[in-house]
Amino acid sequence: MNALNLRVQGLCLSPLRTASKQSRYRGWVYLPAGQGAGNLPEGGTYVTIASADLADFTVVLETLQGSCMYNDGCLHSIKAEATQSLQLQLSSKLAAAARGRSLEVWATNSSHWFQRLPDTQVTEQGFLRIDMPVDAIITISTLGTATKQGNRTAAATLLQAQVPPQQPFPFPFHEDFESQPLYRAAAFFADQGGAFEVVEAPAAAADRSDLQTTRVLEQQVTTPPIGWGPATQPMTLLGDVNWTDLAVNVAARFSSPAPGLLLPFGHFTPLVPFGHAMGSNFASLGGPGVLEPSVESTTPDEVPTPRQVVLCLRAARYTFFGATGGQTEGYCVRIIQNNTSSRPAWLLTISSKIVASGYLSSEASQKVVHGGWLQLGMEAYKARISALVEGEKVAEIVDVSYPLGQVGLGCGYHRCQFDNLEVRPAKGTAVTGLLATSRPLLKQYDPVMFHYNARSCEPSPTPTRTRTDFTGLIGLAFVPRQPTAVTALGRLALRGSQSLYAAHSVELLELDEITGLHLLAVVAVSTLETQQAGAVTTDDGFHYALLEKEVVLQTNKTYVLASSELKDGDPFFDEGGAAAPSEGLDILGPVYADEQDGWHFEAYPNMLYGPLNALLIPATAEALPAASKTRPGDVSDGPQPSQPSPQPDAGASPTVRQKHSDPPAQPLPSQANTEQVLFRPAAHDAAALAVNDEAEPKWQIEVVEDRTVEEKELRESS
Repeated sequence: MNALNLRVQGLCLSPLRTASKQSRYRGWVYLPAGQGAGNLPEGGTYVTIASADLADFTVVLETLQGSCMYNDGCLHSIKAEATQSLQLQLSSKLAAAARGRSLEVWATNSSHWFQRLPDTQVTEQGFLRIDMPVDAIITISTLGTATKQGNRTAAATLLQAQVPPQQPFPFPFHEDFESQPLYRAAAFFADQGGAFEVVEAPAAAADRSDLQTTRVLEQQVTTPPIGWGPATQPMTLLGDVNWTDLAVNVAARFSSPAPGLLLPFGHFTPLVPFGHAMGSNFASLGGPGVLEPSVESTTPDEVPTPRQVVLCLRAARYTFFGATGGQTEGYCVRIIQNNTSSRPAWLLTISSKIVASGYLSSEASQKVVHGGWLQLGMEAYKARISALVEGEKVAEIVDVSYPLGQVGLGCGYHRCQFDNLEVRPAKGTAVTGLLATSRPLLKQYDPVMFHYNARSCEPSPTPTRTRTDFTGLIGLAFVPRQPTAVTALGRLALRGSQSLYAAHSVELLELDEITGLHLLAVVAVSTLETQQAGAVTTDDGFHYALLEKEVVLQTNKTYVLASSELKDGDPFFDEGGAAAPSEGLDILGPVYADEQDGWHFEAYPNMLYGPLNALLIPATAEALPAASKTRPGDVSDGPQPSQPSPQPDAGASPTVRQKHSDPPAQPLPSQANTEQVLFRPAAHDAAALAVNDEAEPKWQIEVVEDRTVEEKELRESS
């Protein structure tokens, strides 16, 4: 369910009361609290939805766990600790409607989604009995037409066709909205803030100027909502969450400014310096905001939010919490207009941080002021991100924060329009020289994690933490499985590199079972752009330094690649990102060394610190050394490496998903307790989930539509 954690109008509601909110418009209503909704006696909540004539109903019970479920005690007041044996007392009308019918029972937990359980029935006394496990959702319904893709089809009278098979999102993608129905949300677009719908416009984009009217996508909400957190900016997302290398173009324009949102004529509003963090909700220009006011007498409450149109790519998530509350986490080009007398500007942002900015040309500024169409573009190829305005590249950066995500369109709380959206593959520059004849140790590195069982208020994917709190060596241990030679060593450059700490000693070491680690090669790698001879920078953000002489690696022997780091110096990624090695190589896990405890090896395959990298070529037969007698992949024997230490990070290994996919059908490997599922121990079959007809329930809950009752504890003798 997508709305487990909603709060409406500042009220704390059951996490399941809003999951099917639209059903009320089809003649179904929620029964009020105390009359079919409330808290379970030993933790959890329940809600009842009934048809207007009370001929059908659905009861949903949940005992979900997680930090967000218990945030300030809003969603739950009691945390479920054990299975609850429940008895639901139906009112006379609901019981009469259900008596003699089989009620479907469906269950969901962390490892099984929408599993069909044995049906249940209402007793002659109007009771429903159910065992409610911890961390689960149970649905009981009189409806017999529920579906689950690939498992069960609906009744033919309700749904003639089966659910179509899953397919990738159309790519390349083009949308001109001409075939979209008017005054509705456009197909494939998912509004995250504001409301976007298809409307008719009196003028067309430049490539369709012969038309008198055209259909465009327009943002409709002009007043910021009253929320219990940062005001979320209007944004609609489209596309595959796995999109990576893209080129996106769209025609965008402002509508007329709302009355009262203009500063005095002739006042100029300057840009803030590069790197200035924007306010999370673009609140007042009094700051921190995108632009700073030039009229000292203007109070923050009187200064409007600047008007903007926004195009984003690699939009990884749209979070309502945290430091970027209300801002799209991805790369965006924004056209900002503070008032009709100031010169419009463009901004390139990474999440809520401005990384480049400038003013529009006179011709483009006139288009903005007079409501003309402006062509916006963004390109992302590996770590190289470009912003385009009117077909001209205005900025280019190298950044690795967001490797994948969707496309987004947005603006402020005013009307804006979009047309002719095009998404196509991005093309990189031709690779020459050493990069064309070698391959990297790390074929791919994604600094994001998909935590399906995180149960936090932070949506997936979660960015890997960047660190500047460690002095020592960090890196990875790896094993070549085929003859390989190393020609260059490198480190990823993260945004925020400082010239004082930009030089790193990157070392290649060999691990011997008996004598420990031995240095094979060392180079100085700068994370800043330099003119240094023998330095190579790639589109994916790695900076390499060439070795004076190639180093041949023995097959099935363990090697360590490490970089020197200083506290409060260059940032590096913690051990959270997912790394994919090139063919013929195994990454054993992260390593680090400090002055106090020496070297530490961590057994988390395909995880590392840094990240670091190396350029490899096949080793010639003449250069191959004698075969090693060490055991393949062994990093634990011998006196040199110490036992895994909680330093520099004591956190447990996270559940990692390099790319987004459907939730797993079985518990994830990192789950320590695999018995925390609906199944009872040693009874892993659907029959074990049947309603408990033998044991007497401990708790009784009455479900009515016309009176308020209290839950009561049943006596053992009843």
